[in-house]
Amino acid sequence: MILQDAQPGAQTLHERWLHARLACLRLRLRRRCLWMKSMWEGGSVGGFRGSVIPGTEVDALLDADCRERELLFYAEDPEASAITARLADVESALDAEARQLLEENEPPALVAISAGFGLGAIETDALVMAAANELDPAFARVFAYLQDDASATSPTGALIWQTLSSTRVEGAGEDELGHFDATEFLGDSAPLRWYRLVNADAPPAAPIGSASFTVDARVAIAMTGRDSIDPRLAAMASRVIEAPASRAIDEAADRLAGLLAARGPAVLNLIGAGDRGQEGLASAIGRQLGLEFISIDALALREAGSPVSVARLLDRECALTPLLPLITIDGRDQVEDTSAVISVVEAMHGSVVVASVGRLSMARRVFVERMGRFDAEAQKAVWVGALGAAGAELNGELDRVVGRFDFGPLMISRAARVARDAATMRAGSGEASARVGVDDLVEACRGGFRWTLDDLAQRIDPIYDWDDIVLPDRELGQLREIVTHVEQRTRVLGSWGFGAKMSRGRGLNAMFAGPSGAGKTMAAEIIAKRLGLDLYRIDLAGVVNKYIGETEKRLRSLFDAAECTGAILFFDEADALFGKRTEVKDSHDRYANIEVSYLLQRLEEYSGLAILATNKRSSVDQAFLRRLRFIVDFPFPSAQDRRRIWEGVIPDRAPTEGIDLDALARLEVTGGNIRSIALNAAFMAAGTSQAIGMRHLMAAARNEYTKIERLVNESEFGEHYREARHER
Repeated sequence: MILQDAQPGAQTLHERWLHARLACLRLRLRRRCLWMKSMWEGGSVGGFRGSVIPGTEVDALLDADCRERELLFYAEDPEASAITARLADVESALDAEARQLLEENEPPALVAISAGFGLGAIETDALVMAAANELDPAFARVFAYLQDDASATSPTGALIWQTLSSTRVEGAGEDELGHFDATEFLGDSAPLRWYRLVNADAPPAAPIGSASFTVDARVAIAMTGRDSIDPRLAAMASRVIEAPASRAIDEAADRLAGLLAARGPAVLNLIGAGDRGQEGLASAIGRQLGLEFISIDALALREAGSPVSVARLLDRECALTPLLPLITIDGRDQVEDTSAVISVVEAMHGSVVVASVGRLSMARRVFVERMGRFDAEAQKAVWVGALGAAGAELNGELDRVVGRFDFGPLMISRAARVARDAATMRAGSGEASARVGVDDLVEACRGGFRWTLDDLAQRIDPIYDWDDIVLPDRELGQLREIVTHVEQRTRVLGSWGFGAKMSRGRGLNAMFAGPSGAGKTMAAEIIAKRLGLDLYRIDLAGVVNKYIGETEKRLRSLFDAAECTGAILFFDEADALFGKRTEVKDSHDRYANIEVSYLLQRLEEYSGLAILATNKRSSVDQAFLRRLRFIVDFPFPSAQDRRRIWEGVIPDRAPTEGIDLDALARLEVTGGNIRSIALNAAFMAAGTSQAIGMRHLMAAARNEYTKIERLVNESEFGEHYREARHER
């Protein structure tokens, strides 16, 4: 099987060592065969051995001194005595070489496995014996012969005990038989069984002696020194993109690695929401300890099987490879995922890192490390590290990227890869190397992960600019201030140090309040266009689900996806969740308040810009309003403002005739209604091949009034009142 076709000259140290241990096993089995043949001599069973038990064998088995006579046979029989002497010489030489290789830190795989799992000499021999069939199929027939059963091709606990106990052990006299308790080395709680190094195939409650022992192919491969990972663990592990570390991450890794090395196996709990360098820190700790790093998702862990089985699998892999696992609870289902992780981690023996939003409480020793957000300077350093030479060239322009996208190291690495790929495709084969520009980075940050958010919210492509909106100077100034806050975030929070003094999130939230059509969505579009960010509209009235708990799950998915894009989130109908809190009379009221609290928490933690829009500011709880950075009121437009809106709503290229702007400004409607009236009037005129005139505009206004349930009155329509009341 694994080593069957290996040529001695091409074997690695691991394989040569394993062959030497198999050679020792062959000597033991050969000597055991000699003893069994001596017991079977004198029986006249012919070809019926296995079906007929000779009397001489029964007498030998019932002899109380059978084990002593076996040792005497090994000492007196010339062939057996020669095997015993050869076995002693080989094992003595191997033991000396193993000690030397361990001191030189270059042990063969089998020696490293024995040391990693704390196996003694007999336990190591038992492991080799259980793995023999995987390593050389010839052993199967030998085991069947010794067990007098052609179907018994794997060694039983009894055969392992009989083969390995018939040897001299440390502390025994020169002619004294060494004994060991089989349950001590092959029982459920023994290392060989606990870590699933060997598998016992036997009915429940059956004695160990009757169980057949084998090993997984994974263990046999590990004994040869070849890199591998158990397929069950590979199915749980997520793909990791190595993120460049930062000075803070390196310093924390040095400190925590020293702590684990000095204190022994423990749980390291990394606390922090979102991408705060958890994987980079765990990877750096692994490097400090000489361990490979693997990331495991809590949901996959929960679905992998019983906690004890998963814990033993992880413990085995951590010692075989060796590994440092990072288990991440990403917040999709906090209660169930956290419970599953705690159950697995508490059943483990080795060190493990757990990343979670909140602190975990468990019986094992836990070291807690709180992960802070990366400030602007740290983010720029990670960008430079992720981009290599291109990052150094862009160092002076990275403020633009960091100011718009508050990313952690993992997201930076992913975006840098997308940007490099885009630059390479743009360059094609005509250039020796592709130069990554700031626009590549911005587009990678915006679009590289856009598809996930598109499934959860409506993306709006901004078309408006400052000239398109009509607002009083105060409100217009507030909108410009919001843009400034986003653009200058890096300087104020990073370079000027304000971020270190902020107890809440570094994101920005605002509320736009005013009647429908007053320009709230247009203002959000203008801000998105000026900042070069994606804008997503979320109808909170549609998000609120009639099933308890569903709203929180939907919001969680939304924010998790938005963190990857730096998008502006525009929550319409905010009063659906932010109405005045009601008295808790039943479970629905209690969960409604929980949903509001969760949304507020995520708004404060969200690293981008979030805008809440409502038509009913008076319905919103004052306690919520106090937690918002900006509140912008969009008033009903005055006659003067309505005239300005009418002036800009009809494009210069559109044919017009006799339009009375003063008369149109008397119509008491919002900017949204004005745009609808103008567009509908344009279609009416185009349908009759005429220029847009007051007749078309009045007819469209009458239809708009009907839609919004308003009466057409003479005070607004003036001289066009009769015209508006007639069919066009």
